[in-house]
Amino acid sequence: MSDDISAFWESLAAELGEEIQGRALGQYLSGDESPRPLWGLLYCTGTRLFFRHFAQTSWITSLTQSGGAIGAGRGGQEYTIELPLSLVERLEKDPLPGFWQRMLKGVPATYRIYRRDRDLPLRFTVDQKDNLLIPALQNILEDRSAL
Repeated sequence: MSDDISAFWESLAAELGEEIQGRALGQYLSGDESPRPLWGLLYCTGTRLFFRHFAQTSWITSLTQSGGAIGAGRGGQEYTIELPLSLVERLEKDPLPGFWQRMLKGVPATYRIYRRDRDLPLRFTVDQKDNLLIPALQNILEDRSAL
């Protein structure tokens, strides 16, 4: 299984022509025209951030996709959002109030990326287990601002 995962990331890096510096599982919440919310992979290179939702099919989604039911097709299409990091002004973590932080320890952190080309930030959650994305993004953005 880990060989398959390694092969996937190596293949993706070759396809992008850049090393993948950080990655995490997460959920896209808002900030683009893509349907939301969507679960998928968030990953970054030294120059770009990606969110990739893979097409999903299950017996539940096949029921909702027939007959034009509410939510039809949401999980059935692949979506990729690509954001050049040169457009990123800053990355911020949404704070949780103290009470909720204590009560909801398993709640994934929500982040906002403010862009130079849009008024609305890109909002997403990141699963904290095996989160290599946020530290990589912070390093890339800090290195860029130091120039």
